[in-house]
Amino acid sequence: METKNLRQVNLATISESELLEAARQGRLFIAPATTDYSERKADSTAQILNYVSTINSYASKSYRETISSLWTTILNDAQLQPLFLLNRYTSTRYQPNWYRVTAVVCLFREWGIYRHDVTALQLHMKLEHSTHRTNRYNGMSRYLLDRKDSVALKRLAATFKHT
Repeated sequence: METKNLRQVNLATISESELLEAARQGRLFIAPATTDYSERKADSTAQILNYVSTINSYASKSYRETISSLWTTILNDAQLQPLFLLNRYTSTRYQPNWYRVTAVVCLFREWGIYRHDVTALQLHMKLEHSTHRTNRYNGMSRYLLDRKDSVALKRLAATFKHT
């Protein structure tokens, strides 16, 4: 197909009859719209930061003053940010991956970033404002980090430890 004869048209500027005539003649080419996801990424990052801020008070002594900065840095890191955003389907692309957030909160508890006197389930219920476990907790095992990402996350978290 020759693309030099193609022109983009706006549905508001073309009549229905012109559109149908172009289709009958085989001159109609529909291309997917390009979408800028930067705003959706920023919204999702803000949603995740707001979500995890509800458990900032459960950070261990070593991370109490830096937990917000740690999450902000993680969600702005080029390697780590995609882990927390869905990317499979256009309709959900760059929406928060709440299962992964829950899995990382539990991992942070295991590493001592969140206090050990609070269980992972209690942290989850606090995040969800719930009195019982939800699907986000039950399904998080499918979203555990692979070794490379876990090492990168642990290395980054260590830089925020306050002694």
